[in-house]
Amino acid sequence: MALLFELGTENVPDSTIAWFTFGGAVGGVLIAGLVALFVAAGRRRAERRRLVAEHHRQLRLDRREVYAGYWTAWNRLHHDIRTLYLRSRAGEAGDGERLRSSEVDWRAAANLLALLGGPAVVDAARGHVAMTDEKLAQARDGKWHRDHDGAAYRALTAAMRVDLVEPAT
Repeated sequence: MALLFELGTENVPDSTIAWFTFGGAVGGVLIAGLVALFVAAGRRRAERRRLVAEHHRQLRLDRREVYAGYWTAWNRLHHDIRTLYLRSRAGEAGDGERLRSSEVDWRAAANLLALLGGPAVVDAARGHVAMTDEKLAQARDGKWHRDHDGAAYRALTAAMRVDLVEPAT
């Protein structure tokens, strides 16, 4: 080992030293470039994952707001249907204008639900909307439509709950 250090560089041609220096510099640049490339690719991938996660989070928040709006509008409509039915049963004139206003609000909320809801929610909403349309038709005739088993309501509620808990699609 000591012999190696004693030889020094006096027997090595200058061009060889230059080539090794050049090779070391190029190798260092290549290694640094490759590391920078891998770091940039990793950052891009991480940013993409972050954006997808943010999109899913925002979609879940939007859906939660739409679902709450749907139930608020439906509860108001259901209350007005019940009020109309009870008044017609008592022989009083019902407030058809209020029912029409509630129906318009509910249909707007149902349209938003169809646009932003998850696939299972949209499927369940079809049944719930059909049942509500039957309720409306019978209320206008002075009758009461009873959803005996509450299947449409429970199916829609369960689909919304699953959609808000699971990752957005």
